[in-house]
This record gives sequence, C-alpha cells and structure tokens, in this order.
Amino acid sequence: MKKQKAYKNLQRLVLLFSLILLLAFKTGDYKSQYSLSRAAYSAFSTDFDLDGSNDLIVGHKTAWGDSNITVTVLMNDQHGYLATDTTLTFCGYQENIFAINLNEDSFPDIVTFYSDFTNGYAERYIRIYLSEQGYLTGFTDFNLNNSSTFSTINSGDINGNGYKDIIVVSNNSQFWGVLYNDGLGNFSEPEYHYVYNYYPTDIDCGDLNDDGRDDIVICGQKSEVYFSYPGNFQKITLETDNFKDGIILSDFDHDNDLDIVTFVDLYIVNFTKIKFYENLGDNNFDTLQTYEFQPACSNMFISDLNNDSLPDLVFHSLNQTGAYIFYNEDNFSLSESQFLDIPSYGEYSRNSYCADLDGNGYNDIITLRYLYAPLSNNLSILFNDGEGNFVEDPITQTTSNFELQTSNLTCSPNPFKSRTKIKYQLSESSFVNISVFNLNGELIKVLTHQNQDKGTHSIKWDGVENSGNPCKPGIFMVKLEINGITSSSAKIIKY
Repeated sequence: MKKQKAYKNLQRLVLLFSLILLLAFKTGDYKSQYSLSRAAYSAFSTDFDLDGSNDLIVGHKTAWGDSNITVTVLMNDQHGYLATDTTLTFCGYQENIFAINLNEDSFPDIVTFYSDFTNGYAERYIRIYLSEQGYLTGFTDFNLNNSSTFSTINSGDINGNGYKDIIVVSNNSQFWGVLYNDGLGNFSEPEYHYVYNYYPTDIDCGDLNDDGRDDIVICGQKSEVYFSYPGNFQKITLETDNFKDGIILSDFDHDNDLDIVTFVDLYIVNFTKIKFYENLGDNNFDTLQTYEFQPACSNMFISDLNNDSLPDLVFHSLNQTGAYIFYNEDNFSLSESQFLDIPSYGEYSRNSYCADLDGNGYNDIITLRYLYAPLSNNLSILFNDGEGNFVEDPITQTTSNFELQTSNLTCSPNPFKSRTKIKYQLSESSFVNISVFNLNGELIKVLTHQNQDKGTHSIKWDGVENSGNPCKPGIFMVKLEINGITSSSAKIIKY
C-alpha cells in the first residue's frame, strides 16, 4: 500500500511538473511579450536573412555610454516567434532604426546613428552595418561633419539613381541634409539645407511628382515640401501657423500618388489632430479638413491592417492605456476608432510599428515601451487575424486559408531573373488592380488598373519599378484586387 501510495504521489508530481513545463513553454517560448535591453524605442521589420519571413530590428535610445545595447536583431522562426540573434553595443541614439539594401547584394543593411565623444566634443556619424546571408559583416562610419544633435534619420532615392540615400534632420539647429549613395555602400559628404523661423520635428521623403526622384517633406511650426531636381531643391510651403509633431507620406486615397499625413498631440487639452494634404499633381496639394479626437496620442504609424489597399492609422495614447486604430474608408474619411487595451508596465512612452510577422497576410501591431531603465515586456506584438481582432498568439491556423486564397494567382517562373508571368481568373467582368509591393508594404509597381472581361488573364512583370528603375533582387508581394477588394496575393522572388 505504501508503495502504491508513493507511486500515486509520484504520478501527481510528474503530472504537476509536466503542467508547469507546458505552462512555461506556452508563456515563455511561445509568447507575444519580449523583454529586451533598456530604452527600446524604434523598430523596423524586414526579411533580414531572405527566408520568406519578416524579422525585427529594434533601436534603443540609450544615448550616452558605450556599454549600452543600441540595436537588437530578432530573427523570425517563420511562424511569428522571435529570438534575439544579435545585439550591437555602441554610443548611439536610435530615434528611428531601419534596414535597407545599400549595395549590390540583396540583403538589407542596418542604418544607425553613432556619436563619438572621445576627443572631448561630439562627433556625429551615420554607422552602417552591412549584412551578408543574414549575418552582419562589419560596419562603416560616415562623418556628418556637424556636432549638432540630429533628431531623426530616414532614407529615400533623392537623386533618382536607383539607390537609397540617407536624410537627416536637426531640430535644435534647424537644418536637414542628404548623404548620397553611390550604389556600392559609400556615401557622399552631407549636403545641408537650413530652414527658417521654425524648428523641424519630423522628416519623410517620397516621389511626390512621379519624376523618379524622392522629395523631402518637413514639419514643425511650418509644413514644407522640397522637390528634388537635378542640382537644386524647389520649396513650397503647405502651412505656416499650425504646429505638427509628425509627418508620413502615404497614398492615402489609393490613386497612385503620395499624399501627406500629419498629426499633433495637444496633451494639455487631451486632444489629437490629424491633417491631410491631398496630392493633386503638378506639385500642388489641397489642404483638407482637420480630424480631432480624444485622447492625446503620440507616434502615428500608417499601415494597411485589413488588406483593402487603403492605409490605416495607428496611435498610442499618451496615458499608456492602449492603441487607437482608425480605418481608412477612402476619400480621406476615417472610421470610428478601434481601441486596443495594451497594459502599461511603467514605461515613459510608447512607439508603434506594423508588419506581418506570422505570415498570414495581415500586418500585426508591434508596441515598444520606452524607459531609460530595465523594463519587463518592453516589446509586445498583437497578431492580426484579418477580421478586426488582434490577439497575443500568431495566427497560424489561418495559414491554410491564406494559401487557399492565393490559388487564383500564379506567377511563373518563380523565382525569376528578368521576367515573370502572372496569371489569374475572373468569374465575371470586373475592375482589376494588380500591384507589386516590397516586404515593407511599399508600392513598387502597378501592373494593371482597368476593367477586364470574364475569363483567364495574364500580365508580365520585368522586375521594374514605377519609376522605371530595375528592382534589386529580393522578395516581393503581388496583390490582386477585384472591384476594390483584395482577392489574392502571392510572394515572388527576383534573383
């Protein structure tokens, strides 16, 4: 009896231990909360190792001190679960981290900001970590030749040569600048341009007039556009008396040109204002009505969350209670806000990023909790099920549905080198839009935008962007819309 009782007790202990292990496995290995080094602030998602899944790069606003982790690279297991692969430690202030392909290979390189105080004064650099096969192979520093504090950095093809340049802006010193890329990963001396009577708070760039050159947009007390032309920039002023915190270029009305979206958080009166500038073509913009909502929010992010090809807006409340989503209802109209309850862990501020991490075809919401001290769960992910729900576990169960959905769209050859044929079927006469996007969700090429008859159709893509420049090797997404609704999508690889 004693042996039998002891055996039963042992069984209970084994069962209890198994449950503990299962719980630890579920909440530890399979989770949407990650504890990274302190001061996690900015994020950028890209397929860092070109395995078909989006990885995540996090920038830390650790500022001074060479012993601080400044960049964390998290690799995706192709199912939405992340694991820290690399950390970089140097003196930097990553207001907005990003990774882009800067040379002749197809792997994204990491662009960071680096400060050196060893000589007793500030020397500022753009530090670029080159990658190969998903591994960092070293870094190169490019001197900004200016000791001013830089507010943010960004990238775009400013001179239209097909390679991403780097743009910078300084709030307190009232200037912005460009470092031009020669296509081999080398950059020119910075070319600076000063602004007057205001302090710039944000900068973005994109091709606003469809001439193959990305233009510069800056906001603060003023909102200004600098159109890029060979040898000079042509400035227009959108507004002079309405302060803006942030600015993003986006084709908000889905008419194949970039519009300008700005916002300001009025924290004293607990309001947020959104202002749209519609691109009318020929370097003209229409200033549209202002949207106001409560509460005061920060760090606007734009992403298509419901796959209707219309970019939506994501904000985080300044009181750290959660996120607000405004769905784009076309023609610059916004839905009522959807609130996502995101618990606070004692952070000072939050930042958002959106990307499809679990591979189900819908962009997820990534939240970074910033505190200049160790903080548990300072990175969290809410996975998008495509039906308006955001949950803590990857949507692996919808993978088969997504694969089934893409059956109406075939690309051959895939991978391709110079040309691929895209075939699809229409059950009735419909208005068809077929577009190619990169893995960051940026529009690369519109292949067709017209009414088509019932039946089987095909169209060829030669790997060329809307600007006429050839795409570099990489992974792209082809999206088929029928009568304004996304019908099918498929990944294609150019080598």
